[in-house]
Amino acid sequence: MARYQQATFECNDHSKTISGDFVNDDYCDCPDGSDEPATSACSYKFYCTNAGHIAEELPSSRVNDGICDCCDGTDEYLQYTKCENTCATLAKVKQAEAEKKEAIRQAGLKAKASVLAKAHAELAAKKAELENLNQLKPEREQALNAARDEKEAKEAVEQEEKDKLKAIADQKKKEREEREAQAKEDAAHEEQAKLEEEAQAGAEGQQEQQPEGTEGETPPAEDAPEVPEGEEPPQGNGDNIDGWEPEEVDRIPGFVRENQGDEWIEGDPDAYHDPDQAESDDQEPNYVDEEELAYQEELAEGEEEDDGWAPNYEPDEEDDGMIQPDDAEEDWDDDYDGEGEGEEKKEEDEDSVWQNYKNDEAEAARDVFHEKQTKFDEVNDQIRELEKLLEGEFGPDNEFFYLTTACIEMDTREYKYKLCPFRDVQQIPLNGGGETSMGRYSGWKKSDYGNYGSTELTTQEYKDGQGCWQGPDRSTTVYFKCGVEDRVLSVDEPSRCEYTMEVESPAACQNQ
Repeated sequence: MARYQQATFECNDHSKTISGDFVNDDYCDCPDGSDEPATSACSYKFYCTNAGHIAEELPSSRVNDGICDCCDGTDEYLQYTKCENTCATLAKVKQAEAEKKEAIRQAGLKAKASVLAKAHAELAAKKAELENLNQLKPEREQALNAARDEKEAKEAVEQEEKDKLKAIADQKKKEREEREAQAKEDAAHEEQAKLEEEAQAGAEGQQEQQPEGTEGETPPAEDAPEVPEGEEPPQGNGDNIDGWEPEEVDRIPGFVRENQGDEWIEGDPDAYHDPDQAESDDQEPNYVDEEELAYQEELAEGEEEDDGWAPNYEPDEEDDGMIQPDDAEEDWDDDYDGEGEGEEKKEEDEDSVWQNYKNDEAEAARDVFHEKQTKFDEVNDQIRELEKLLEGEFGPDNEFFYLTTACIEMDTREYKYKLCPFRDVQQIPLNGGGETSMGRYSGWKKSDYGNYGSTELTTQEYKDGQGCWQGPDRSTTVYFKCGVEDRVLSVDEPSRCEYTMEVESPAACQNQ
């Protein structure tokens, strides 16, 4: 430029005038650095006048770099590159864009008048609904309390009746246990009496077989070997006694055979002595077979338990008069269920009577209480939801409120994106599959993106969406801009699992 080639140079800020030799001498003389446009001695901004268009400033590094940055070409004043003046053309383009945006804004404002009326109507309806619910809540609460009192009164009567049934069941159980204990005791006494009677009968039978005057003596065995005078009869375990032949041992008077705790007295193999049973002077020991004794006990028990049952059998004309095994087993299964099992089943039935007892009036009272509780909870839940909704921020004139009941969608080749303002953002595969949450409404973020004349309420944040594999939870930033209708313009993913969504809406149109 000519001013940089004159004998003197006036700084752009008019703070001083310096010699032309000091221009571009790699030393900053002017406070604003305007004397060194072609060097890096000063860090300064080059001012583009751009007459007829919009003026701008450039960093000094972009001055005389061979690229035309200013539309009037003044940044390349050394003319290393020839720049044309394009300011008039750019001004026309800029004007056209401004007119288009203004047209959209005006159309949006007209559409906004309609949605604003809708927003106000919906807001008024929600407030009226909340008021009605607050009036209904005391009525529901009063009905619930009355139902609770009635339920508790009926349940008290029910508990008294249940306690009575339990007392009856406990008494029956006690009486049954006493009868069972007495029956066992009687059976034991009876068995003991039978054993004593059998022992007495055996002793008397042996006495009758002995000659008179020999009671209490053991008849000598014929040809019994003699025991030397002054020596005790041999004792031991039978066949291996020194000095005696096995066939002689059992015939020796007074011989005692020790055989696993059983004693064979005086060489008589039929005489058994029970060490636990005391012998009287006039009673001969008698042999009692243990297996026979057990068998007799089983028979005795069978007689006590016998209820006279016998399978009824009437032979058919075609059979041979014999009871077939299958028929006998079938009759047995039908009539016998086990005495012990029957008693246990009876006891369980008696307990279940009082444990499962329910009074009809108490049941009805519980049903009414549950119904009243449900209705009261419904009112409470609705009140909480409405209060949370109405606490939200919907614009200076609540212009965004109508979007609380709306959803805006956009389809791509693979997905449908669904924005429900103030609620959530979803990604839905077009070829099938479940929805993926891209975030739930978190609140407004102050921004001037897409806004005309205002910096309020143009950006919403949606957070805590579905987690990415080995990554963060999905989140979406929604930018609102003025438009004549509600629509999603674009969806991008500038960072992994972090999305941006551009949305047009009349609610975003602002008056200048």
